[in-house]
Amino acid sequence: MSRYVGADLRRLVTERAERLCEYCLIHEDDTVFGCQVDHVISEKHGGKTEPGNLAYACAFCNRHKGTDIASISQRTERLTPLFRSL
Repeated sequence: MSRYVGADLRRLVTERAERLCEYCLIHEDDTVFGCQVDHVISEKHGGKTEPGNLAYACAFCNRHKGTDIASISQRTERLTPLFRSL
């Protein structure tokens, strides 16, 4: 597996997202640090470098999410996946 996201794939993800962070929906022009391509399911959890597992993310969302794929819900106190299965 490779973390490298080539220019064509990066362009596809950016255009698909219309330059909006796919997590918080802020436009890249309204961010301080811009946006980046993020692995939704990180490679360490088996995620692949392919369009269906990549999201356009502002730096804040990408750093805040990290490699997490689940969290404890405050409402139900259960382990809850952050993303639907790809």
